[in-house]
Amino acid sequence: AFLGLSNGQFGTVMSTATLGALASLFSMGHVIHKVGPKKILLFSQLSTSFWLILILNFKSTLLFVIGNIIVGFSISAYHLSANAHAFNVQDRTGGLILTRFHGMWAIGVVSTALLSGVLVEFVSLQTHIAILMAITTLVLLLVLRRIGPALDQPHIQNDDDITFKQMFSTFRIDWLPSLGLLAVVLLEWSTTDWATIYTREEIGMRPGLAAIPYVAFMGMMILGRLNGVKISAKLGNYKMRSEE
Repeated sequence: AFLGLSNGQFGTVMSTATLGALASLFSMGHVIHKVGPKKILLFSQLSTSFWLILILNFKSTLLFVIGNIIVGFSISAYHLSANAHAFNVQDRTGGLILTRFHGMWAIGVVSTALLSGVLVEFVSLQTHIAILMAITTLVLLLVLRRIGPALDQPHIQNDDDITFKQMFSTFRIDWLPSLGLLAVVLLEWSTTDWATIYTREEIGMRPGLAAIPYVAFMGMMILGRLNGVKISAKLGNYKMRSEE
């Protein structure tokens, strides 16, 4: 509404965050490897907070796109840092915790959606985001302090360290699992980006109720992720075998 865009135009503009996310995926893993997750978590949180607050005041589509790309980069960097630490914990404990880790992430997403559904009719978008970013930044600082030096350490095993040139020269795509993951990600993205727009604009639901399909989708995702360990133990992991 602020930018004067149609739903289709807005969806295209929002998708530009993918460009920032891709840039982060190709670069920040190398940086996290060198400096450790803590600095990147803090940097990405501050960057996300700053640019989310800022772009909500833009009336220029070009400026919004630039800010949205930076937000995509920052959020992706946050994901990479958090997952790097989760893998480290998993290696040290010997248990499969990554699915539960992502399940807890999804619980945070749904909690935010439910709270936002209540507040959307009473609080302006700018105020909502500013307060949310302040709270999440404060909580992150407290969590980082609580975890302590475990997040400070870079990856100290240099035998598997690679340069940017080697990263691109050795890059290859494993098409079968990649296409499967792409299909799943597209389902999640389409639901998170369009479910609320559809219920609000096409069905005409009130803003506070428009997030119900999204909450239902994420609720099922939480159940799947929290029970991933049990499912894996029961069904086993699929492994490619070149010869029978």
